Amino acid sequence: MAVGAQTLREQPTLVQTPQAPGDEPMPALARFRVAHGLPVQPRHVIYSRHCDLDLDLPVFRTPGVEVLVVTTAEGAAALSARGAAARGVTVLAEPVSEPAGLRRAHARLFAEHGVRYLDCEGGQRILESLHAAGLLDEVFLDRDRLHGGGRGTPG
Repeated sequence: MAVGAQTLREQPTLVQTPQAPGDEPMPALARFRVAHGLPVQPRHVIYSRHCDLDLDLPVFRTPGVEVLVVTTAEGAAALSARGAAARGVTVLAEPVSEPAGLRRAHARLFAEHGVRYLDCEGGQRILESLHAAGLLDEVFLDRDRLHGGGRGTPG
């Protein structure tokens, strides 16, 4: 799962897991994910150029959720200074403002972290960047959210 930093700022309680907190466990889904070499909880990839992220948000505190932040060298330094490593946050620093840098970041996600498929629940800025880098295969639009009638869930 992936989001842009702005989406996370607009939805600070967002943690994209197969089940909502308090739902009954789904052991069959957990077994399936583990049998296919996946973590029980999907990895969360957050794209942020400047990393003005609040490390106290639930996504950074949910047990079992691995967070990878794709950012610039400056963003990586800012996260490091705020203790991202102690929170278990993995930071990939590349010049992501440029299409080639974003492609390198995705190559690293694949090679270093085993990310094979990425569902980006992003807004316009991240989708434009992914498109410019030639990294989008499909785009799904939520018509309700386009017309301002969002349901309060990621679209």
